[in-house]
Amino acid sequence: PVDCDVPEPNNDFLSATPITLNQIKKGLLTDTNEYDYFQINLTTATTLRISTTGEESRNVCVYDSNYIVKLNPHGISGNDTEEVYLAAGTYYIKMTGYANEGNPYTIKCSAMQYITDINLRGPVAVVTRGQSMNLLASITPSDASQKTLQWSSNDRGVAAVSGNGTVTGKGIGYAIIRAASMDGSNKSQSTTVVVKPAKIAMKSMKLTKGDKRKITIKVKKQKGAFYQYQYATNKKFKKAKLISGSYATTTTMRLAKKKKYYVRVRGYVSYDGKSYYGAWSKVKTIYTKK
Repeated sequence: PVDCDVPEPNNDFLSATPITLNQIKKGLLTDTNEYDYFQINLTTATTLRISTTGEESRNVCVYDSNYIVKLNPHGISGNDTEEVYLAAGTYYIKMTGYANEGNPYTIKCSAMQYITDINLRGPVAVVTRGQSMNLLASITPSDASQKTLQWSSNDRGVAAVSGNGTVTGKGIGYAIIRAASMDGSNKSQSTTVVVKPAKIAMKSMKLTKGDKRKITIKVKKQKGAFYQYQYATNKKFKKAKLISGSYATTTTMRLAKKKKYYVRVRGYVSYDGKSYYGAWSKVKTIYTKK
């Protein structure tokens, strides 16, 4: 026997079986029972999703209370979903079957939950060059029917974004990342991603030619980065001196003679009046001479 909870006959508008949102009904279509009708009442305008399951082919058609077609007959088989935007009111769903030996099916009606808000990390999100982070904080409502977003970056050379909102720092600088809904709600949100330098590597550090009380430092350049050179006579860098600039080579001022100096470097980038610093390099030491 077929598990069926659709009372018969319900093969016309007047005998339509009531169905509510998110309710599942099990029905059976045969050669002597080719049609099943359902009646649903919508209190607000919505996109109605009609989900059906079953092995055999069948048609789904939607009519309003005046018996005017709102969704033309669609031939479906297996598991399928049809969507139609409807104003508030009473509607009828007509199921038509083709299999002589019997066509069991299920039907479920649900209302499309549109996105009302997209929340991204920010307003400024910071990521290190070569690393990644996910920008999506939340979608409202949490049970939105279609949560898929369309992501874009205005500068993929600085920050590239994947289909799930994961942004990867490609180059030093900043980019605007935008997320837009795809469910017809026309909601979008943008955030600024600042990509700061990765850890700076020192290529060389030596006493300056012609003045052994100065130190010349060279670092491996990162395009778009500024550099902050720090040196001190103690490994905790108390009362340290700083040199900042865009050059990958710098020379200190004349230092105390015969002193041990600790040196480190980090990169940074500036956006909207604020500097964002990368990690310090490995500390190196050097002794000045007379």
